Amino acid sequence: MSRKKRELLDLFLRVQEETNAYMSVRYCTGANTDINIQDNGFDSEKKLDGAYSIYEDPVLADESARNYEKAKEHILGILEKGKCCGENSEEKE
Repeated sequence: MSRKKRELLDLFLRVQEETNAYMSVRYCTGANTDINIQDNGFDSEKKLDGAYSIYEDPVLADESARNYEKAKEHILGILEKGKCCGENSEEKE
């Protein structure tokens, strides 16, 4: 699972550089990784657009695999939207 977590962290860095979306990642070695996303930037008054947990516990391997796929699909969608709508790091500043 660590390869998949690394892939999500790499995508997180791309989101940070290429879009205005808000993502927080809590990564703990030997424990779960939590990913929270707001598609249109941080807004404390709005709910998250996605929240995903990936667990180290083998008992939760199936759930972790599903959450990984959902998170990756969500993040790739944000990156694709950023490309088609002209978002970039210059606009973020």
